[in-house]
Amino acid sequence: MKPASTFSSYPEKKQTLLVAVFLVVLYAVFSMCDNLKGIFIPIYKEEFLLSDTQAGAISTSAMLALAIFQYLSSLIVGRLGYKRLLVISFIVVGGAIILVVFSTSYLTLLSSIFLLYIGMSMFNLNINLLGPALAVTSPAILMSCIHGSYGLANSAMQRAAGTLLENGISWRWFFLFLLIPFGIMLIWAIFLKIPYQPQVVKSSSGKKALFKNPMIYLYMLAAGFYSASEAGVGCWFVNYMSESFYMGAEERALYASLFFLLKTIGLVFGGFVIQYLGYFRTVLFYAVAAAALTSAGIAFGKSGLLLIVLAGLAFSSIYPTTLSTIPSSFGKETSQATGLIMMSSSLTAMLSTLLIGLLNDFIGTRPAFFIVPLCLAFVAITSRFIQKSSQKTQNSDR
Repeated sequence: MKPASTFSSYPEKKQTLLVAVFLVVLYAVFSMCDNLKGIFIPIYKEEFLLSDTQAGAISTSAMLALAIFQYLSSLIVGRLGYKRLLVISFIVVGGAIILVVFSTSYLTLLSSIFLLYIGMSMFNLNINLLGPALAVTSPAILMSCIHGSYGLANSAMQRAAGTLLENGISWRWFFLFLLIPFGIMLIWAIFLKIPYQPQVVKSSSGKKALFKNPMIYLYMLAAGFYSASEAGVGCWFVNYMSESFYMGAEERALYASLFFLLKTIGLVFGGFVIQYLGYFRTVLFYAVAAAALTSAGIAFGKSGLLLIVLAGLAFSSIYPTTLSTIPSSFGKETSQATGLIMMSSSLTAMLSTLLIGLLNDFIGTRPAFFIVPLCLAFVAITSRFIQKSSQKTQNSDR
């Protein structure tokens, strides 16, 4: 992706800074909306009389929308540009939030959440495509900041939601509140100048070449398994504490918010770890640590919850670090590659979320939660293959 030639050096730097700040704030607002689905699973189950499988289908519909429309967005972003796609995203999300608030049945809630995540998918694609393309000294540190804002907002929302739900505030008011920050961000987006245009592959031969590149499948697996593990925590950690240890809403929210707070802290220092270990070693190190901590945490039962919370530090830099390497690995095919990788992430997360819901009903919440460290182990394996493949490519280019 390249800066538009109509911008001089100083204005371009200024606009790049403004775009970077916009992405950081937007991902924080995105996070506040994205993580409500996990917080509200016990509430949905009670209000709509749902089984774990039915409750899991709500998260599954969200991830299905993400998977389909992130990829479709990657195909049209070249024609629409970042800004138009952003404005369309805000309109879809705003309309969907209103439908969610007035849902009176399980089916209307399910379809409204699906529509909501059509809009969210466009946000996610824009953020993770534009972020690494900005002309900054370290894209990895910028992506850590962007994803750090996601974690910080998530932690704050988890804590606030637990306290407010405990005090009798309806879940519908949370969605109504979100119309305020989304409205502010829409106005900001309209007046924001984005001095970058997506780089797209126009020839069919170029698009076919991407599918012949084995690296794309390794990236899809690595990002997919990570997203599956994160979705497992985001969607089922609160339910895991509720069903396994009969914890109240405020106590559950405390542990969930601490997990995402530590994830945010890990992102703050993630850029420095990357500079010391390198991109792929960082992913491998964090994936192994996260798998070990979550496995031990589940094995130790309620006393192991703090270990799962501590794993938030290790979860932190896996996904943004992986995304930061996409432009260097795929060049002009970055837009399509990013869409495919994010589609794979959402599909894998969707399937794992559905699987955990099914296993909760059949074998119980504690055994089912072991899906999370299992996925992290696969992240470590696939990231190692990416590292070896990347090293071979670099050696052959010399």
